[in-house]
Amino acid sequence: MEYLPDGVTKHFFDHANDDQIVYYPSHFFHGKVEQMTHVISVIAEADKHELKDIDPKKIAARIHSRKEYKEKRMKKEMDGKMTRTLGLY
Repeated sequence: MEYLPDGVTKHFFDHANDDQIVYYPSHFFHGKVEQMTHVISVIAEADKHELKDIDPKKIAARIHSRKEYKEKRMKKEMDGKMTRTLGLY
């Protein structure tokens, strides 16, 4: 389970250095994908503009650093070994 209350992501980008932004804990993420059979995501943002003042390059670097994780999840889903549910709140 992952839980990111409003403000946590902005706080991270405001205070993280470049190494922290691109850090990729491969054993953690790969183990997570290995264990997953279903993912339930609930999107419940109170402040949709929370990251408006964050440098887009920082956000892009963070997203790029997670590319391998997303590809592994997508492959597992496409292989029929994982499903997901998305809900808006």
